[in-house]
Amino acid sequence: MSASAEEALSLTAGAWFSIRDRQRAALTRAFHLNRVEAVAGGAGAPDSRLPVDANGNGAQAGVADVGDEEEDEDDDAEDTFWKVVVFDGDGRDVLAPLFKVSDLRKHGITLHLSLHTERQPIPDVPAVYLLSATPDAIRRLVQDCQRSLYAKLYVHFLAPIPRPLLEQLADGVVASVTATRPEACIARVYDLYANFVSLKRDLFTLLPSVGAGSYAAMFHPQTSEERLHGRVDQIASGLFAVFVTLHCVPYIRCMRHGPAEMVARKLDAKFREYLHSSRGAALFQPGAGAALDAVPLQRPLLALLDRDIDLSIMLHHGWTYECLVHDLMQYAQNRVTVPDDARPKAYDLDDEADAFWARNAALPFPSVAENIENELTRYKRRVQEVNARTGAVGAATALMDPHGSGGDASGVNAAAAAVAAAGGGSGAHELAEAVSELPRLTLLKRQIDMHTNIASALLERIKQRALDSFFHIEDSMLSRPSSVTANTVMQAIRKGAATDAAANASAPPDTHGTPEDRLRLFLMYWMLSPTPLSVQEMAEFRGALNNRHCDLRPLEYLQSVQRFARTMHAPHGRQATPERDGMRKRTAAAAATTGSDMLESLVSRVYEHGHKGLTQLASTVKGLMPSERAAPVSQRVDAWMEGAPDAPTDGSQSGRDNQPRQQPSLFLDPKAATTSRPSTAPARSFREAVVFLVGGGCYAEYQNLREHFHDGRRIMYGATEMVSPTAFLQQLSELGGSGSTKSADRSV
Repeated sequence: MSASAEEALSLTAGAWFSIRDRQRAALTRAFHLNRVEAVAGGAGAPDSRLPVDANGNGAQAGVADVGDEEEDEDDDAEDTFWKVVVFDGDGRDVLAPLFKVSDLRKHGITLHLSLHTERQPIPDVPAVYLLSATPDAIRRLVQDCQRSLYAKLYVHFLAPIPRPLLEQLADGVVASVTATRPEACIARVYDLYANFVSLKRDLFTLLPSVGAGSYAAMFHPQTSEERLHGRVDQIASGLFAVFVTLHCVPYIRCMRHGPAEMVARKLDAKFREYLHSSRGAALFQPGAGAALDAVPLQRPLLALLDRDIDLSIMLHHGWTYECLVHDLMQYAQNRVTVPDDARPKAYDLDDEADAFWARNAALPFPSVAENIENELTRYKRRVQEVNARTGAVGAATALMDPHGSGGDASGVNAAAAAVAAAGGGSGAHELAEAVSELPRLTLLKRQIDMHTNIASALLERIKQRALDSFFHIEDSMLSRPSSVTANTVMQAIRKGAATDAAANASAPPDTHGTPEDRLRLFLMYWMLSPTPLSVQEMAEFRGALNNRHCDLRPLEYLQSVQRFARTMHAPHGRQATPERDGMRKRTAAAAATTGSDMLESLVSRVYEHGHKGLTQLASTVKGLMPSERAAPVSQRVDAWMEGAPDAPTDGSQSGRDNQPRQQPSLFLDPKAATTSRPSTAPARSFREAVVFLVGGGCYAEYQNLREHFHDGRRIMYGATEMVSPTAFLQQLSELGGSGSTKSADRSV
């Protein structure tokens, strides 16, 4: 095979590895009443197979085929009419990152309504339902049938509907048939296998109703075994849906003795159950003719990891654009809310629609600030070029004010009128070009304004909390733990107003971090320190943290886990680390610099020039950039993709005891014959891997994976939820205040 042919084959095989495109295609088919040809030829379409359960039975049984063959023939004609989409909370969470209102209209969706709101009848319009299969959803569906709200109902359950609920729905539909409406209102029922949220092409989470608070839920002492296994079932169901959407069955490798192994075994059993039947196995076969359905060159690896493989990254003060947005603002479902004195502003941050966000989300904040200024300069230059082309035509010059909005609807109309008045001369031609340029410049200016507002709000919070100082210390810890001393951390905790404003209203506001910032810094130091803190040092730190009004419940929880880990993993008296498998002390070849100005906020020196002094920020803190290093998750996934046996992820310095510790893993192949022993890892490397964190993930870890795997290998990152540092600290507080700690080393 020629080199060009191999390259083409590789590109074709890589086209399948976009979870966002595939889920969007599946939902698009649902909008078009499951007609494959309605979405074929575009970004790609799912195949035409009907959903099946594990036994090969169609999910339509008993309800879906309520009509006759003529009803199928009517689908083509009916698809030309407008439709309504009805969703519950889970359906909304799935749709939000994938479709805007304008996108829905392109697919004939005129209204999108919540299942739980009072809705008026639209009897001549079909409705597409996107729901989770719950008793409440079934009750609402039956009520809609009884009220004859819509012409026909095409019901899509995000996850397979259990047989009892399907029978309950069938009974309700039959009871809704009356003399005035002899036919059933539900035309079809589908299992969509879409119970997950696609945030990016290579990033997904479980539904918020499943993943929220997952770390605390897994280890809370009041969580019963029944509820724990129920949570594991939900996680396995979401992951199963991901691979149904990708049309492939992965190899599975997981960490041992924890929730990840529980999920792995449940998922392995689920794959085997479906592969046992021909119709179930058909779910993992690619469709015909669509580029998106190209098969991978080889089966991918699913790397299942427990969150406590690396807790420090969850508490770290990130310095990249998206990490800061997630840490300092409300950011969920690709939508950020920027606080404002008058009214909070919400913006969509979509890497497919916003080129600036796509290029800058993973960049350090100083670089982003500089790039915003560059974009504004480029915009002004383009406006000046357009104005120069239009010459003396005053209408265009007024529209293209570089300090204005960049053009609006009234301006476009005025420009169009000017074109008509100018006739067919050269002036009309130049003005017509200016009018055609207006929409692009308007969009560019809108994006520049949006990112300027977001960056300015971030800068204000960085100044208020001196976050650059915390980042500098923590980044030094992560690169070379021994470079940060206890005295350095103690100074950072004590720095600021002597009396917290919360305790004394007359005291000045604290300008060196919040109590949470200080606690996050200390917890990172406590977990990553090469040597354990002495009893005296711990007492001093506790006193300092108490004086700064820090909630020490997270520390209580981590210490209780450490005590348990010491008894389980260090029988000879060696000091154990807080996590079950040991907190991995991260090292890198390049050591971070430390100086006398480590605790001096660089941002404070430029903030006084104005909250929009982004250029000054970029030039002043340009040297404050994150160190390049592979986080523990990146190290583990790298080793697993190379087929390496169980071994420490980093040399001899793999914990506080400076001794390598074996990290056992389990390898499962759902396609292999069932044996009493787990499968052995294949003696080859993987080109694609889906990395999933049980207990929550973060954007710092996602970005680290993307930076580490830039050699042609493809990585997709998933987690039960994307957790901000504040939210994760709250989960640790919940565990620390529970009175006892559930074993992190659960028997599986």
